[in-house]
Amino acid sequence: VRRHLSSLQMKVEETGENLVVVPPSFRMDIEREIDLVEEVARIEGYNRIPVTFPAVRSCSKPTRLEYSLRDRLREVLVGCGFSEVISYSFTSRDSADLLDAPEGHALRSFVALMNPLSMDQSVMRTSLVPGLAGAAKTNLSRGEQEIKLFEWGKIFSPSGDALPDESTMISGLMTGVYHRKEWYGSERPVDFHDIKGVVETLLEAVGVDNAVFTEAHDLPGYSQGPVARISSGDELMLGVVGKASRSVTEFCRSKDAGDVYLFEFYAGPLLRWWKNPPVFRPYPKFPAVYRDLSVIVYPDVQCASVERVIGEKGGELVEDVSLFDIYDREGDSGLERAMAFRICYRSPESTLEGAIVNALHESIIEAVLAETGGRLREG
Repeated sequence: VRRHLSSLQMKVEETGENLVVVPPSFRMDIEREIDLVEEVARIEGYNRIPVTFPAVRSCSKPTRLEYSLRDRLREVLVGCGFSEVISYSFTSRDSADLLDAPEGHALRSFVALMNPLSMDQSVMRTSLVPGLAGAAKTNLSRGEQEIKLFEWGKIFSPSGDALPDESTMISGLMTGVYHRKEWYGSERPVDFHDIKGVVETLLEAVGVDNAVFTEAHDLPGYSQGPVARISSGDELMLGVVGKASRSVTEFCRSKDAGDVYLFEFYAGPLLRWWKNPPVFRPYPKFPAVYRDLSVIVYPDVQCASVERVIGEKGGELVEDVSLFDIYDREGDSGLERAMAFRICYRSPESTLEGAIVNALHESIIEAVLAETGGRLREG
């Protein structure tokens, strides 16, 4: 090493196990120890340096479950045509006004910054919706017509400790045109069923098979309807989906684009199902048997309650239940609701006989009528 450096007109002195090197005045590029190492390697020859792998310690910790859930939800939403946005965690207190949050609401429990850059970024956000609305507003002002946005991020709330509480959420926004006008179809704006379908796709991807949608009112940021709380069968709160309030719609300047629809999920409860993510099930070997069920019930009876009764009574032989007709009408005793379901029966072990299916179908009809107080629709 000393010989190579000396050949480059450098002054080299030994001090014990170290070398003190003074480069010549014209070598102003020699500033650090690594520069000397590079000079020695260049003179010695890079081809004479043995190839070795860096001493990197292998990571023994598995990937955090939350990260794999995030990646899965991103994959599904992108497949549904959404684009991801990343907004600032800093916001203003006016964000709660945008959501029409009442005084004392959790959305107004801000964590204030000690040294804010501006009043528009003086507190930590309590919702992802204002950031999504701002992104939608920018895109609509630039002529975009199909707005499908989502964000995975944290919201913050005060705690008794020095650091605030953090909750991870995933939220989405849809507005504008769902289908553009084409030769095979007319233009159609986004509606509630579109975003509810996205939510159901997300829940299915995570493995939530017992989600319940319950009509909700007076939620900040949402209109009076259609809006639904999303919970599991054991009443664990998962999120909200529905039509945005007038203030959010006007902020987005989406009057021409149509209504704005939102969904919000808490990541924490979803991890309960993601611990055991869905796995592939082999294709069925035996044929299915289909039966229709048409009932007339009171107008406050929800489709989900009827589907729940069918699933519980039918057990593993009921593979799928789908609603294919629903409408309200005036009956002899006032307003009533007609529903029609198609039930798919299938056994994973053998071909179902007609007598078994008929008996099971009759027991399901009796259970549905007893639960809802309805009657079969004639004709």
